[in-house]
Amino acid sequence: HRSIRLDRLRVRGEKAGEVEPGPFDETFVFGLGVTVIAADNLRGKTSILEVLTLVLRGEPRNLQADVLSWLREVSLDVHINGQSIGFRLSLNASEITGGCILAGSIADLAASDDSIAACVAELACARGNDDWAEQVGAFMMTQLGLEEMQVFNRARTEDEAGIIKSHGWPSYFGVIYPPSGAD
Repeated sequence: HRSIRLDRLRVRGEKAGEVEPGPFDETFVFGLGVTVIAADNLRGKTSILEVLTLVLRGEPRNLQADVLSWLREVSLDVHINGQSIGFRLSLNASEITGGCILAGSIADLAASDDSIAACVAELACARGNDDWAEQVGAFMMTQLGLEEMQVFNRARTEDEAGIIKSHGWPSYFGVIYPPSGAD
């Protein structure tokens, strides 16, 4: 049995632009069952999903560049196969400057947004975008007991040979959050 359950997402930063500029610090708590996020257009519903994607996939997919530039700190607490796990990201100018994967109780993880509580274990750390993608990918594949998928891509021309490509966590994540119908 493999499972990922969201518990809490906290996003902090500074919004630029004409609509409600200024600092923000928002926390979303996800209960058991279905969570519904309802708001008018251009209020951040899709951005919430895309921030979750940035954290859990290890790289953004369709996060708007302006929204990414507003983010400074992201904290996500989840249960993976029943274990409490925290993901912490620091960003500057749309780039990940630091990231950690933590283990501890939900209460201790919630207290570890700004600094890691004493009883929380640091499982992995990253210092940039590529490092974060690598750390999250390896962690999620291990935690969920997944193996890389080998896919044969046939040759595009008669002069080429086909190749086998390995696909890891980003491909599995596509099953959790598939692209929109237009994609």
